[in-house]
Amino acid sequence: MTLLIDAGIRAVATEGLDQVSVQSVSTSANTSRPTFYSYFGDINGLLAEIWLAKSDEWLAMLCNPALSIGSLKGEAKVLNSAMSEIFAAAHRIPEVNELVQPSMKKWWDKEKTKPLMVQLKVLWLMAERLGVTITEPVDQDVHKAAFIEAFLNLIPDDMAEKLNIPEQKQLPPVSEPEIVNEDLESRLLQSAVEVIATGGVKSASMARVARKTQVSTGAIYPRYSKVEEIIESSFEAAITQVVRQNFSLLNAPSFSTDDFGLFVMAGLTENRKIWRNFRIEIHLGAKTRPSLAKRMKKNLKETNVAVADRLSAYQVPEIIEEPIPYLIHCVGIGFAILQNSGVPVAQIDHRAISRAMVAGILGSGLGESNKSVKL
Repeated sequence: MTLLIDAGIRAVATEGLDQVSVQSVSTSANTSRPTFYSYFGDINGLLAEIWLAKSDEWLAMLCNPALSIGSLKGEAKVLNSAMSEIFAAAHRIPEVNELVQPSMKKWWDKEKTKPLMVQLKVLWLMAERLGVTITEPVDQDVHKAAFIEAFLNLIPDDMAEKLNIPEQKQLPPVSEPEIVNEDLESRLLQSAVEVIATGGVKSASMARVARKTQVSTGAIYPRYSKVEEIIESSFEAAITQVVRQNFSLLNAPSFSTDDFGLFVMAGLTENRKIWRNFRIEIHLGAKTRPSLAKRMKKNLKETNVAVADRLSAYQVPEIIEEPIPYLIHCVGIGFAILQNSGVPVAQIDHRAISRAMVAGILGSGLGESNKSVKL
């Protein structure tokens, strides 16, 4: 069983979670398919057993501020890649989710007894690292987001109590990507987003997208010759709409460090659940689809340029102007994964850590009432 679990971890890390087969795992473990079935029943059973066997070790790795995810080698890198994928996809795999939910509840029950800033620091560290790991197959430059770890380490554990955060403000009115127009192409893209969000990229067949759109499969082919074209176009359309909406809600002269925290919280509401899961799943799917990964990388680069251009209004140092968009991207993915696991990231006020981090990045104080407090 140990040999099969180890082979399963290697298979997820190298082949991608949705591409793992009983045959490949059995062959790698030098055992038979009947033996595999006797232990696990199916691939989902294997993934559940991997979580049982390795989740404690992996979570300790993910939460360790002294560890550099980007420098992991060998078995540690393989374990992080496989466990991150299993964790990210658990929301649609009942056999895994029924283990993930109680184990993360147990973990969070310990963490929530600590000071607020300690809670926030470990959640942001985990979110950034999850986002980096999931995005790495698409864009290696995503490791630039790890710059934030140095700032997290500098924030005192009791800082939240010193910041005098005002009463909760109204969250920005974000919503799902609005791709749907009257034309069939837009409706097909919207259907692809919803199908991928619930079942992963592998579930986005021509037939399923057509049924979701309530048209015949034949109606798709004059517009798209294969499902890969719909999948790739769906990400470009969705991220364009989300970024456009975000920018429309940002008013540079009045946007504050607290507003950044509020935007993080708004992105975790039910209004963006489809987008959150779609973004997770399409990144997982891109691992084994070079054409999709290439197009997504192009889309991410374009988005990052637009975000970096907006950052110029805040006198952000050039050395971290490019890494910040990667950070925003990564924490969005990471918090979505954590929220799906049952960790109540949406119920926590992120304004304290956003204020502290921005102050550290810009080298400024932490607000009018805390001018003497420096990072």
